[in-house]
Amino acid sequence: MLDDGSVILSSRETSTAIKLDDLESNPTIDYMIGEESFWKGSDYASYLLTKIGDSSGTGGQHSVTYEKDSGLPDGQYYLYMFDNNYGKSNTRPDYDWTANVKGIQTSFATGTHSRYYKYLVDENARTYKLVKSFNVPYSSIVSSVQELGNGTVLVDSGTKGLFGVYSDDGTPISQWTMGLMKNIIYRVYQYDFSGFYFA
Repeated sequence: MLDDGSVILSSRETSTAIKLDDLESNPTIDYMIGEESFWKGSDYASYLLTKIGDSSGTGGQHSVTYEKDSGLPDGQYYLYMFDNNYGKSNTRPDYDWTANVKGIQTSFATGTHSRYYKYLVDENARTYKLVKSFNVPYSSIVSSVQELGNGTVLVDSGTKGLFGVYSDDGTPISQWTMGLMKNIIYRVYQYDFSGFYFA
C-alpha cells in the first residue's frame, strides 16, 4: 500500500499490474500495465497505460514492487518484478500468448528463461517503459526479486529451487540451491530485522 491509500496489485492470471486508488473507502482502478491485445474489446482496455518502446510484455509476473526515487519528477516512479515469462490464463483459454508476446514460454516445466524487469511509470503522461532487464533461470510460477540497495538484485527462481544475487547487469554473483520434493521456493527476501519488535 502506498502513502496515499492506493495499492499496486499483480494479477498473474492476466499478466497485468493494476493500481487501485482509495482502497479502504471507495476502490477504483487508476491504471493497468499489461498486454494491450489481452484486454482489447473489454471494458478495462481504457485503463491501460501506453507502453513506450518495443519491449515484450510480461507473462505471469510476481512480486511487483514500488520504488520511489527522489530524483524523479512528481508522478514518476519505478516498478520492478520477477517476470516469469509464462503465458497461461485459465479464464482466457482462447488467447494465443505466443502470437502476441514475443519470446513467451507456454510450458509449465521447461522454458528458456524468466526475467528481472524494471519499468519507469509516468502517471502524468500515462506511460510506462522498460528501463532495465536481465534473464534469470526459468520458473513458470511463484518466484521473486528484490533490489538490495547496493546495485545488486536478489532473485528466486522458485520452481528451480534456485536463488541468488545478481549484479546490476545480470551477472550472477552467488547462487544457492534447495533440494525440492513436493514443494517449491515461494519467495526469498533479505531483511536485517532493524526496527522489528524483537530486535
